[in-house]
Amino acid sequence: MKARLLLFSLSIFCFFGNLSAQQRFSGWNAELRGNYGFIMQHHYNMGVYTNHHFPSFEASFFKQSSGKQYWQQLYRYPSYGFACFYSSLGSTRELGNVYALYPFMRFPLFRNNMFQLDFRLGFGAGYFTKKFDRTENYKNLAIGSNVNACISFMYDIAYNINPNWKASLGVSWTHFSNGTMISPNYGINLPMASAGIVYKLKPTKFIKRDKQFFDKNWIFNLEAATGLKQIEENYDYNYKIFYFSFKELYYTSPKHAFGFGQDIGYDESDKILLQLDGRENVSDKDFINCGISAIHRWDIGRLKIDFSLGTYLFRTEKSDANVYDKLAIKYQFYKNFETFIFLKSHYAKADFMGWGIGWSL
Repeated sequence: MKARLLLFSLSIFCFFGNLSAQQRFSGWNAELRGNYGFIMQHHYNMGVYTNHHFPSFEASFFKQSSGKQYWQQLYRYPSYGFACFYSSLGSTRELGNVYALYPFMRFPLFRNNMFQLDFRLGFGAGYFTKKFDRTENYKNLAIGSNVNACISFMYDIAYNINPNWKASLGVSWTHFSNGTMISPNYGINLPMASAGIVYKLKPTKFIKRDKQFFDKNWIFNLEAATGLKQIEENYDYNYKIFYFSFKELYYTSPKHAFGFGQDIGYDESDKILLQLDGRENVSDKDFINCGISAIHRWDIGRLKIDFSLGTYLFRTEKSDANVYDKLAIKYQFYKNFETFIFLKSHYAKADFMGWGIGWSL
């Protein structure tokens, strides 16, 4: 399987290389990357998977932006594309293999004629060949579903060998989780070191635009979201989640905004946890939680990424940590309206994954 996957990646790599003279591939790059890492032990029960190291492989295709849109110039002409990822995860009997496909954006942090330092952010989906099963695979507490979300972060430095080829070294962190929509779901975290080779199909001509006027300003967001989750105490039921948030954000630049949020959640799964804890006469109001959070927003054209770190002001069910974090990826589809997906966690433990809609003023 590994040999066939590698040959398939090489054939695509060579195919794109032979098309480098065609104008429609201007700015496109093809990359092959090998990684070497391990599974992080972020939970006691994950120790069985973390006692060895293993390789993974990646083929990606990405386009260098030219500055046609002003935000591209603000971010030093980032590139964007998609990556295909494969790993045997150390050939563990419980986890099987993982395949992933995710779009990404690559942001230059430093660039000269010889070197380029990049930060890459990707978000997509991964497929695990094995998952938790009560009778046949009960030791796999990390992955409860075949399909999972995949989040990837990478820093890499590339050296320009010649106008068409460059080599790179990088370090990355890749996370797989279904956001507890199906339990168990400890998730998989892969810290990795990597080396890659990139073929530039056709050089990009950068467009230099005049600096646009920016006026620092406040904006206000109203958001509503929903989601589903399972818990270990009851694998057979999907509990409903409702989430509302009001945010005040101040834009310090066209790229960044900082602010605060007030969060209100309604989590049906708290009912069974409170009952198991000996609580009697549980009512709907016991499923409500309230919190406040600090927010950093990252604007990339119509795409927006929110990082939030919060603490609960009120919560009846207290089995999780009092601190929570959220990662939200948003797209502005019409004027002041945006749609988004987000993952809420307590430290490294996913709470739930949700999706919703927001309105700004």
